[in-house]
Amino acid sequence: MTLFPFMTLFSSTLTLGTFMSMSASHWLFIWMGLELNLLSFIPLLTMSSTNQESEAAMKYFLAQALGSGLILLGGILMSSNLQMITALLPSILIIMSGVLLKLGLPPCHFWYPSVMTSISWFMCLILSTWQKIIPLIILSYLFNLLPSTLIIILIGSSSFIGGLGGLNQSQLRPLMAYSSIGHLSWVMAGSLFSFSFAMTYFCLYTVITAAFMITMMFMNASSNMSIGSMLLYPPIHHIIIASILLSLGGVPPLSGFFTKWLIIQASSQISTLITAILILGSLMNLFYYLNIVFLTSTSSTPPLINMTSSSSLTPFLLLPTLFLLAMGPALLM
Repeated sequence: MTLFPFMTLFSSTLTLGTFMSMSASHWLFIWMGLELNLLSFIPLLTMSSTNQESEAAMKYFLAQALGSGLILLGGILMSSNLQMITALLPSILIIMSGVLLKLGLPPCHFWYPSVMTSISWFMCLILSTWQKIIPLIILSYLFNLLPSTLIIILIGSSSFIGGLGGLNQSQLRPLMAYSSIGHLSWVMAGSLFSFSFAMTYFCLYTVITAAFMITMMFMNASSNMSIGSMLLYPPIHHIIIASILLSLGGVPPLSGFFTKWLIIQASSQISTLITAILILGSLMNLFYYLNIVFLTSTSSTPPLINMTSSSSLTPFLLLPTLFLLAMGPALLM
């Protein structure tokens, strides 16, 4: 009960900071909203007062503070009276570096898997979804000012690092961090063609990621849970997790496939290179999703964890599975 005012206060200011940045029309107010969001999220990260979460909060703060400083510096340079053409591109690149650092995208991604490893599943959910909204909106505006070659490099590096990084992971949290990096390459590609494409993909990614992480919360998965530990859970949980991961991987007829198909159709008409990069990165993501699915579905190991205490939650956990099956065709209507 003592945590209720604490959670309410910082959750409210976290939300307020995001909406403040979304409604701002000047770089300074965007920066202020980002700072309010950052200073609200740090106390939430340290809610359980463990050494792991305190270390993760410090890493997150240092990365985000540097990103905020770069965004502020670039915004000041853009708003100054020295807005010559030769000075505009460096200002944009400085802002973009700060945004990439806040998003945890290459080449500024090294803090992201490390922080995800040490925090709770609920904080992982917020970090992977809500905390990315404003930086993604800023990045979509910057894409209109950047050379196409640089944009392709950003999309390609996110796609390949998201795929290759996940192949080397044996724990679920850092694997989901690299999965997030890979999916953000699709969001960036979607923003090149239509902002609505990018937001549709990101919203569906948020729903699928929330389904996975909330399921892991109900399963009481530990912070250092390995992929092999999933064998200890009953088969019904394997089915739920498999449907969620296959949707993340873009396997038809699940909803994750249809959002990727929309972006592939748009990108193939403009740049086959971007399409090829996205597909190759997605195949690497799909490989480690299928690795988890095959490991849990083909093993004959009997479940060792008694889930009777959460058996009443099983119908609730099946709702994401039904949603992922039903939502796919609706996206094409």
